[in-house]
Amino acid sequence: MTKFLVRRILQAIPTLFGISIISFLLMDQAPGDPVAAMTFGPDTRVEQVDDLMERYGLNEPVHMRYLRWLLGDKPIEILGVELWEGRRIEGRRDRVIVGDYAGAIRGDFGNSLFTRRPVDGMIAQRLTATAELGVISLLVGFGLGIPLGILAAVWQGSLFDNFTRIAAVFFSAVPNFWLGLILILIFGVQLGILPMGNRCPLTIEGCENVTDRAQHLFLPVLVLSTGTLAVLSRYMRAATLDVLNQDYIRTARAKGLKNGTVWFVHASRNALVPVATIIGPAIPGILGGALITETIFAWPGIGRLAYESVLRQDYPLVMAIVMFGSVLTVLGYLISDILYALVDPRIRLS
Repeated sequence: MTKFLVRRILQAIPTLFGISIISFLLMDQAPGDPVAAMTFGPDTRVEQVDDLMERYGLNEPVHMRYLRWLLGDKPIEILGVELWEGRRIEGRRDRVIVGDYAGAIRGDFGNSLFTRRPVDGMIAQRLTATAELGVISLLVGFGLGIPLGILAAVWQGSLFDNFTRIAAVFFSAVPNFWLGLILILIFGVQLGILPMGNRCPLTIEGCENVTDRAQHLFLPVLVLSTGTLAVLSRYMRAATLDVLNQDYIRTARAKGLKNGTVWFVHASRNALVPVATIIGPAIPGILGGALITETIFAWPGIGRLAYESVLRQDYPLVMAIVMFGSVLTVLGYLISDILYALVDPRIRLS
């Protein structure tokens, strides 16, 4: 197991480097730039734009800007060889880029171009809200999807089976933004029984009690968990149908075991093997879904921060969130591989 984990971590390093290069190039090719967002207005002079472009190093080649983001403005030495020095001599003047990066390779992603705050601190500040929404959504999706899939397989062809299959197809096809807006319109505007957004009531003291927090969580969790619930229930139904015809299930029934024990203990364990595949993309998928869900419900998390940073083309913040999501993806698939061995004793990781 240890060798497997070490090998997978080492394999993830070039993957993360490749993601960083592609993301940086895509961001560079996007229309506009941060300076255009800062200086938007009829009174802006060309000299001001040129000065900001120079200060932020945006008039340099893309590969130089990528190296500065990766290695930083400070020298970095590996095996005694200096790889990068951010200072450049312009005539007789020593200039340091305003970005003030210590380098992503050192774990420092620099400061936001707009707020001038460290981007890692901005992400850490929003992480709790996204983790709260994401963990609860995963628990709801897996906690309901697995038993619904098992019961749909056991009662194959029944009204319950047909209803769950139609609902799964519907929620798999419905976009999150549309579902969120419809739920806000029904429960927030017309019925007025649930808040339309934010994490808790907008008061000086903050959230007053658990009930307020639960009410604000209900709609975002419902929107974010429907996709996982729909896909997982369909996977679980198909896997359980294959397992129910196995000989050991007939043996368990012949021993007189209760139906619940046969379904949820003996059959579910082997049926969970293919379902373990879903856990890998489900973990980073929560972050991707949160970008839309948090924006619609004004949830103060990383997804909403990512949306705002992309609109402003805040390069350091966008790159930090992209790399955070990439690491989360690698960890998610690593957890899937480990779960294979835990669910199925025949699988050994080496």
